Amino acid sequence: MPKCPSCDADAANPNYRQQMVEPKSNRDGVTVTATTGQRYWMVLCPNCDAVLGILEDD
Repeated sequence: MPKCPSCDADAANPNYRQQMVEPKSNRDGVTVTATTGQRYWMVLCPNCDAVLGILEDD
């Protein structure tokens, strides 16, 4: 059974939160944003909401 490294509780049923990362580049004061964002899921401890890992969404 997986345990949370932060609170040492049972993390067998973690929570998932979807996040979106917009790739940005800041160079010489000019911000460039790419057209494709990267979507991923954060795996969270059900007890303390610590981030246990990240799953990339294809």
